Amino acid sequence: MIFIFMFSISLTLNFLLILSHHPMMMTLIIVMQTIMICLLINFFSFSLWFSYILFLTFLGGMLILFIYITSLAPNEKFKTNFIKSLINLSLLMILTFTMIFLFKPNSSMLMNQDSMNPNNLDIDFNSILNLNTLYNKPNYKLNIMMMIYLLITLLIAVYISNPKSGALRQSF
Repeated sequence: MIFIFMFSISLTLNFLLILSHHPMMMTLIIVMQTIMICLLINFFSFSLWFSYILFLTFLGGMLILFIYITSLAPNEKFKTNFIKSLINLSLLMILTFTMIFLFKPNSSMLMNQDSMNPNNLDIDFNSILNLNTLYNKPNYKLNIMMMIYLLITLLIAVYISNPKSGALRQSF
Protein backbone atom coordinates (compact mmCIF):
# COMPACT_ATOMS: atom_id res chain seq x y z
CA MET A 1 0.00 0.00 0.00
CA ILE A 2 2.69 2.49 0.96
CA PHE A 3 4.79 1.45 -2.02
CA ILE A 4 1.94 2.25 -4.41
CA PHE A 5 1.32 5.57 -2.67
CA MET A 6 4.99 6.55 -2.92
CA PHE A 7 5.12 5.44 -6.54
CA SER A 8 2.09 7.60 -7.32
CA ILE A 9 3.68 10.60 -5.61
CA SER A 10 6.81 9.98 -7.66
CA LEU A 11 4.78 9.96 -10.88
CA THR A 12 2.98 13.12 -9.80
CA LEU A 13 6.30 14.84 -9.19
CA ASN A 14 7.39 13.83 -12.69
CA PHE A 15 4.30 15.50 -14.15
CA LEU A 16 4.84 18.60 -12.00
CA LEU A 17 8.43 18.89 -13.20
CA ILE A 18 7.20 19.10 -16.78
CA LEU A 19 4.72 21.84 -15.87
CA SER A 20 7.07 24.01 -13.79
CA HIS A 21 8.96 26.91 -15.34
CA HIS A 22 10.78 28.52 -12.42
CA PRO A 23 14.26 27.22 -11.46
CA MET A 24 13.44 27.27 -7.73
CA MET A 25 10.34 25.15 -8.25
CA MET A 26 12.26 22.73 -10.46
CA THR A 27 14.94 22.37 -7.80
CA LEU A 28 12.35 21.73 -5.10
CA ILE A 29 10.60 19.11 -7.22
CA ILE A 30 13.87 17.36 -8.04
CA VAL A 31 14.86 17.24 -4.36
CA MET A 32 11.45 15.77 -3.46
CA GLN A 33 11.80 13.29 -6.32
CA THR A 34 15.23 12.30 -4.99
CA ILE A 35 13.76 11.65 -1.56
CA MET A 36 11.02 9.52 -3.10
CA ILE A 37 13.49 7.52 -5.20
CA CYS A 38 15.68 6.88 -2.17
CA LEU A 39 12.68 5.70 -0.17
CA LEU A 40 11.60 3.43 -3.02
CA ILE A 41 15.13 2.00 -3.29
CA ASN A 42 15.01 1.35 0.44
CA PHE A 43 12.13 -1.08 -0.19
CA PHE A 44 14.22 -3.16 -2.59
CA SER A 45 17.61 -2.92 -0.94
CA PHE A 46 18.74 -4.94 2.04
CA SER A 47 20.74 -2.06 3.42
CA LEU A 48 19.62 1.43 4.26
CA TRP A 49 23.12 2.73 3.57
CA PHE A 50 22.75 2.46 -0.19
CA SER A 51 19.74 4.76 -0.33
CA TYR A 52 21.37 7.10 2.21
CA ILE A 53 24.56 7.47 0.17
CA LEU A 54 22.53 7.85 -3.02
CA PHE A 55 20.50 10.62 -1.39
CA LEU A 56 23.64 12.44 -0.23
CA THR A 57 25.17 12.14 -3.70
CA PHE A 58 22.06 13.47 -5.43
CA LEU A 59 21.66 16.23 -2.87
CA GLY A 60 25.27 17.34 -3.29
CA GLY A 61 24.86 17.46 -7.05
CA MET A 62 21.57 19.32 -6.71
CA LEU A 63 23.12 21.93 -4.43
CA ILE A 64 25.86 22.56 -6.97
CA LEU A 65 23.30 22.85 -9.77
CA PHE A 66 21.17 25.14 -7.61
CA ILE A 67 24.11 27.47 -6.97
CA TYR A 68 24.97 27.48 -10.67
CA ILE A 69 21.39 28.18 -11.79
CA THR A 70 20.84 30.94 -9.25
CA SER A 71 24.06 32.60 -10.35
CA LEU A 72 22.97 32.62 -13.99
CA ALA A 73 19.21 33.13 -13.76
CA PRO A 74 17.85 36.63 -13.21
CA ASN A 75 16.07 37.50 -9.98
CA GLU A 76 12.54 36.56 -10.93
CA LYS A 77 9.57 36.81 -8.66
CA PHE A 78 8.05 33.46 -7.87
CA LYS A 79 4.40 34.06 -8.64
CA THR A 80 2.00 31.28 -7.89
CA ASN A 81 -1.72 31.00 -7.68
CA PHE A 82 -2.45 28.74 -4.71
CA ILE A 83 -5.92 27.66 -5.86
CA LYS A 84 -4.72 26.84 -9.37
CA SER A 85 -1.73 24.92 -8.00
CA LEU A 86 -3.95 22.96 -5.62
CA ILE A 87 -6.35 22.05 -8.42
CA ASN A 88 -3.48 20.97 -10.69
CA LEU A 89 -1.93 18.88 -7.93
CA SER A 90 -5.21 17.17 -7.09
CA LEU A 91 -5.89 16.44 -10.77
CA LEU A 92 -2.42 14.95 -11.16
CA MET A 93 -2.89 12.76 -8.07
CA ILE A 94 -6.26 11.56 -9.36
CA LEU A 95 -4.71 10.83 -12.76
CA THR A 96 -1.86 8.92 -11.15
CA PHE A 97 -4.13 6.82 -8.94
CA THR A 98 -6.35 6.12 -11.94
CA MET A 99 -3.36 4.90 -13.92
CA ILE A 100 -2.33 2.62 -11.06
CA PHE A 101 -5.84 1.20 -10.76
CA LEU A 102 -5.95 0.59 -14.51
CA PHE A 103 -2.68 -1.32 -14.45
CA LYS A 104 -3.67 -3.33 -11.36
CA PRO A 105 -7.45 -3.74 -11.50
CA ASN A 106 -7.67 -6.84 -9.29
CA SER A 107 -5.61 -5.59 -6.39
CA SER A 108 -7.44 -3.89 -3.62
CA MET A 109 -5.90 -0.80 -2.12
CA LEU A 110 -7.54 -1.34 1.23
CA MET A 111 -5.74 -3.04 4.07
CA ASN A 112 -7.03 -6.44 5.00
CA GLN A 113 -6.29 -8.78 7.87
CA ASP A 114 -3.53 -10.59 5.98
CA SER A 115 -1.54 -7.42 5.52
CA MET A 116 -1.67 -6.73 9.26
CA ASN A 117 -0.20 -10.13 10.13
CA PRO A 118 3.47 -9.76 11.15
CA ASN A 119 4.29 -13.17 9.68
CA ASN A 120 3.56 -11.88 6.18
CA LEU A 121 6.16 -9.15 6.36
CA ASP A 122 9.35 -9.72 4.40
CA ILE A 123 11.58 -8.46 7.18
CA ASP A 124 14.26 -10.71 8.59
CA PHE A 125 14.88 -9.40 12.08
CA ASN A 126 17.58 -11.98 12.81
CA SER A 127 20.03 -10.74 10.20
CA ILE A 128 22.44 -8.04 11.25
CA LEU A 129 23.16 -5.58 8.49
CA ASN A 130 26.62 -4.10 8.60
CA LEU A 131 28.81 -1.98 6.39
CA ASN A 132 30.39 -5.01 4.74
CA THR A 133 27.36 -5.42 2.49
CA LEU A 134 27.91 -1.90 1.20
CA TYR A 135 31.49 -2.47 0.07
CA ASN A 136 31.39 -6.14 -0.95
CA LYS A 137 31.29 -7.69 -4.43
CA PRO A 138 27.90 -6.58 -5.79
CA ASN A 139 28.07 -2.95 -4.70
CA TYR A 140 31.71 -1.92 -4.87
CA LYS A 141 31.62 -0.85 -8.54
CA LEU A 142 28.63 1.38 -7.88
CA ASN A 143 30.35 2.94 -4.86
CA ILE A 144 33.51 3.64 -6.86
CA MET A 145 31.39 5.18 -9.62
CA MET A 146 29.62 7.44 -7.08
CA MET A 147 32.97 8.50 -5.59
CA ILE A 148 34.29 9.40 -9.04
CA TYR A 149 31.05 11.27 -9.77
CA LEU A 150 31.44 13.31 -6.57
CA LEU A 151 35.08 14.09 -7.40
CA ILE A 152 34.19 15.25 -10.92
CA THR A 153 31.30 17.33 -9.55
CA LEU A 154 33.62 18.94 -7.02
CA LEU A 155 36.20 19.76 -9.69
CA ILE A 156 33.55 21.25 -11.98
CA ALA A 157 32.14 23.36 -9.14
CA VAL A 158 35.61 24.69 -8.33
CA TYR A 159 36.24 25.44 -12.01
CA ILE A 160 32.88 27.23 -12.43
CA SER A 161 33.26 29.34 -9.31
CA ASN A 162 36.83 30.45 -9.94
CA PRO A 163 37.22 33.80 -8.13
CA LYS A 164 39.92 35.01 -10.56
CA SER A 165 37.46 35.10 -13.43
CA GLY A 166 35.14 37.46 -11.55
CA ALA A 167 32.00 37.18 -9.51
CA LEU A 168 29.20 34.99 -10.72
CA ARG A 169 26.56 37.49 -9.59
CA GLN A 170 26.81 41.23 -9.79
CA SER A 171 26.86 42.95 -6.44
CA PHE A 172 24.76 46.07 -6.06
